[in-house]
Amino acid sequence: MIYLQSMSPYSVPGLKRREEILKSPSTINKLVTKCCQFLEVEETTLKKKCRKRELVQSRMMIMYVLYQKGFTLKTIGDAFSKDHTTVIHAKQTIQNMMAVYPDIKLTVDNLRKFIIEIY
Repeated sequence: MIYLQSMSPYSVPGLKRREEILKSPSTINKLVTKCCQFLEVEETTLKKKCRKRELVQSRMMIMYVLYQKGFTLKTIGDAFSKDHTTVIHAKQTIQNMMAVYPDIKLTVDNLRKFIIEIY
């Protein structure tokens, strides 16, 4: 694969921009796996249809941080087998919770720092 940032991805067949490579589904799946390890939850249970508070909050925190990193709503939703509107709801909920609960804010900040280190 040819990789050049300054050229248009449409000028050369097979050329991809750095953003397309970093924000690909395989990249987001790797990040979700690492985030699950950080939050000490199993990825398979996180992606299931489960409404336990610990799992829902962990899922929403990961969605929020991935959105902050620049991933699209659709890409994040696809990684969790959810709709993009679920990601919007998660983003708004975590923002509200961070304003009220300092421990949630601390966890999200630590998760954000962790993603910056590995991404």
